[in-house]
Amino acid sequence: KDWEKKCGIYKTELIQSAINDMWFANRSDEGIVYAKYFDPLPIQTIALILTALECCIDEWMTGVKEDIKFSSVAYSPVYLLHLNSLQRFEERTAAYKLLGKIGVDLLDVAQYVSDYFNLLMSFIIQTDIHKKDACWCGSIHGSSDYR
Repeated sequence: KDWEKKCGIYKTELIQSAINDMWFANRSDEGIVYAKYFDPLPIQTIALILTALECCIDEWMTGVKEDIKFSSVAYSPVYLLHLNSLQRFEERTAAYKLLGKIGVDLLDVAQYVSDYFNLLMSFIIQTDIHKKDACWCGSIHGSSDYR
């Protein structure tokens, strides 16, 4: 609907959050280790995320959360419907390359968030190591103050 505000079909924050958490949360995740398979972001990946989100919605269908097993038996028909919808969307918006742009945006944000998180974790680890070194050195000299 509104490309600038990033709202409308396939532009929900839930999709981005799922990509970030599932494949780009840390440096050993598949999106980092196997980056070449995520660039461009496969349409099948988006379909899988939409299917998982539908499972989450189904768990709250009655208004009370019920655990539902996310299995291929139960959700492969749902996955195929989402995949088909994405393929039709891609065909009908081919002149604008919308699905490709959405995939690029999702991947760019996921990689940015992952890079930021990894940089932050490296800083925290380095800071912690320096504090321990300073504490150890301070204890040798009779002081535990390592400021």
